[in-house]
Amino acid sequence: GSTVYCSYFNGGVTLRRGPWHSNFNEFFGVEHQLRYGLVDAVDDAVVTWTFESGLGDLAPATTLSFRASGNLHGRAYLPVVPRDSRVVARDDHGRPALLVREVGSGRIVLSTYPTEYFASAQANANPEDTHRLYGSLAALGGIERAVISPRPDVLVDSLVHRDGSHYVWFLSQAAEPVSLLPGIPGGKDLVDLETGASVAEVNLRGYGVAVYRLSARAKP
Repeated sequence: GSTVYCSYFNGGVTLRRGPWHSNFNEFFGVEHQLRYGLVDAVDDAVVTWTFESGLGDLAPATTLSFRASGNLHGRAYLPVVPRDSRVVARDDHGRPALLVREVGSGRIVLSTYPTEYFASAQANANPEDTHRLYGSLAALGGIERAVISPRPDVLVDSLVHRDGSHYVWFLSQAAEPVSLLPGIPGGKDLVDLETGASVAEVNLRGYGVAVYRLSARAKP
């Protein structure tokens, strides 16, 4: 019943570049078209995926874009032919970009592009669309998130104290002040730590941090 996600990365150095994975084709349900020692270069400045079918909370016809970056070794994609997997999204050239192989009640998801490497190899990459991909994978895997930030430049995480208290952190990556209406589970409220008042809108200064308690909503 698990969801496994892997993204292809050719490696950023000349030595032993390319995938080293036993039973690669069988595991992902594809037939790779790699040529030993050669790189399938990404020539586009921006890689855009178009979804042929839905994935998690991403609907069909959704597009995700990633600025390509990195050196001549790592800036590469994985050419594949689907066998026991289905193509969920394709790039602008019609090539498979995201594939899913169903395994029992779970699945294995393969990205043929190193979206994480693209972001890591350039300055000021965020916000970019990898967070939308991860959000869809969380929805696909049935992961329940305590609080959801609608802004890619505001990170959110939570912590349950040993006494059962549930706290939520909001961290802004934006230089300017921002406001957001976070997604809260039904029957829950964010509560100000000082006043005890319910909070619907979170306001943050530039690069600001705010902490709230997540509590059961008071009955009227």
